[in-house]
Amino acid sequence: MSRAGQYRRYAAECLRLASSKDDVGEKAVLLQMAEQWRELAERTEKEEREP
Repeated sequence: MSRAGQYRRYAAECLRLASSKDDVGEKAVLLQMAEQWRELAERTEKEEREP
């Protein structure tokens, strides 16, 4: 699996965990983490495409 793919898996796991949380603060942190992983995946893909 590519690094970007792995980062997307981490994002998906954060989203899965967030959906199971009742605590608003915990949910918010996990959603922020998911967004950061997604952004990292996008940056990684962009870097891999560049010569």
